[in-house]
Amino acid sequence: MLTLRNLGRWTAFAVTTALVAQLLQTSPASAAADAGTAPSLAATKSSIAWNGATQVTTKATGLNGALFVDGKFCADLGGADSKSAKGESWNLGWGANSEAFGCAKSTAAHIAQVKLYEGSTATAASQFVSATGNIALLPAVAPAVKEITIAPSAKFGSSVLEATVVGAVGTTGVVQWRRDGRIIEGVSGQQFVLGADDYGHTLSALVRVHTDGL
Repeated sequence: MLTLRNLGRWTAFAVTTALVAQLLQTSPASAAADAGTAPSLAATKSSIAWNGATQVTTKATGLNGALFVDGKFCADLGGADSKSAKGESWNLGWGANSEAFGCAKSTAAHIAQVKLYEGSTATAASQFVSATGNIALLPAVAPAVKEITIAPSAKFGSSVLEATVVGAVGTTGVVQWRRDGRIIEGVSGQQFVLGADDYGHTLSALVRVHTDGL
C-alpha cells in the first residue's frame, strides 16, 4: 500500500515492502520473440531508488532499446548505431531529470522496462524481440526530523540545539522550529540558539519540504 498524506504544506510519503514485492511480481509485457531464441537483456538492479540508476545490457548487436513506464512507451534509447562488438548497454536513471520521470510525472512508485527491437524507431517497430523483467522505480522519501540534541559543535555551557534530519531522498527541506507548537518566525536551519524566551517552553522542529523537480 502506498500512502500519500497532504497536510497543507506538509507531505508525507510511505511505501511498504509489500508494495515493492507486488511491483516486482507483476508479469512483464511479453516479448514477441520466443523466449528460447530471444537475445538476453538484463538489468543490474530490480529496483531503483530516487536519484539512482541501473545498467541494462545485452550481448546482442544491431538492436535498439526502448523504455516503457507503467506499460506505456516512454522513450527511444537507441543503441544499434554504436555497433559495439560486445553488445549494447543503457543507463536507466530515476530522478527529477530522468526520462522515466518525464513520462511518469510523479515521484510515486512506478514500473519500468527496457525492450529490444529491430528497426529505425520504437514507435514504428512491428515487434519487440526481448524485454527486461519489471524494474521498480521507488518513490521519493520525504525528510523528517529524527531527534533534537545539543549541537556537537557547541562550546561547553552554550545552548545550541541541533535537529537531525533523515530520509531526505529526492526532496529538499527547511527545518522549521516551533515553540509550544507555534512557528518561531525568522528561524530556520538545523541549529537553533536558545534565548531567554525559550526557557519553560516546549521546542520542536519539523521539515517543510518540496519534491525536487516538481
